[in-house]
Amino acid sequence: MLDPHPERRKMVLTSQIIVAALFAGCLSFLLIVLLVMPGKLDGWDLGLSKPMTSVALVVAFSILAARIIVPGIITEQMLRQFARRESKEPDWKNLFGVYQSTLIIKAAMLEGATFLLLIMHMLEHSPWTLALAVAFLLIILMHMPTPFRVDDWIERQSLAIKEQRSLQYSQRSFG
Repeated sequence: MLDPHPERRKMVLTSQIIVAALFAGCLSFLLIVLLVMPGKLDGWDLGLSKPMTSVALVVAFSILAARIIVPGIITEQMLRQFARRESKEPDWKNLFGVYQSTLIIKAAMLEGATFLLLIMHMLEHSPWTLALAVAFLLIILMHMPTPFRVDDWIERQSLAIKEQRSLQYSQRSFG
């Protein structure tokens, strides 16, 4: 059976390649770190006596929190712009652009935190930074888009835009 939307599939594939590249870069660095420093863990203490480990953990968790908040704000602003347009509904490509932008932001934030944690592991040998880096690496992998996930997200955002437009229309009518 032929794919009804080959162009959409190519666009999703591009996003998959982007996420895979971010994942592969972090995984490669993780393997380098493990090969350079085999068996050099300082035990499972919290590592709070090590200043750089403490800073890295605080920064990593801050990035994780920002990764939840910042893309949502960006998405909301971009969708508001679509809702303000009077002419037509945003098409799949427009909404996919929003999806891809926020996907890249989320994955890149995690990539940066992962590299930071791995560098701190190299410097101070904390198992906590290594464990958290592996967890962030897995979270990056969980961002891998699928056609179903993308279509579902776009459908939900399309409905949200329609709701925003109806609210704007009712405010103009009664305001």
